[in-house]
Amino acid sequence: MPHIDLCEAFFLSAILFLKHLPGSATLVLNQPWGIQMILYKKRRHYKYTLVESYSRTLEIQPDEKLGNNFMYLDTNGKLYISKGYSWDGPSGPTLDTKNFMPGSLVHDALYQLMREKYLDYEYRKYADELLRDMCVEDSMSKIRAFFVYWAVRIFGASSAKPDTLKAP
Repeated sequence: MPHIDLCEAFFLSAILFLKHLPGSATLVLNQPWGIQMILYKKRRHYKYTLVESYSRTLEIQPDEKLGNNFMYLDTNGKLYISKGYSWDGPSGPTLDTKNFMPGSLVHDALYQLMREKYLDYEYRKYADELLRDMCVEDSMSKIRAFFVYWAVRIFGASSAKPDTLKAP
């Protein structure tokens, strides 16, 4: 067994503890006790958590199932979002109204799939259009939905770009 000093032991213990916390870093080891790199994401505080699972059929039909433990898109275009999924809700200078919530859920999930590189960034416009259409389906006025759409088109690009950071 390789020799480790007290500082290394403390560091490794801290990493193993932090690895089990929500939003913690993913540790990549290439040798016993040798750290190659960590991959991590900055976490925001989310406003909402889904109490029951949700699904919706989309026009996107990937060649294979894509996603993670909280959401995935199957080959038939069905987006599944699991109970416990957390999201920011509507962003920007707006009101979080009931007619905005389903659209914001699906929109945030699609943006997360793009950030995590499961879904190509080219689907951003589709996600923005779907947000607008879902808001209108849920009785939002067409004029408000128009402004919602243009707000995400103008200001939302950075929220769909990959956000994994590397250290060291």
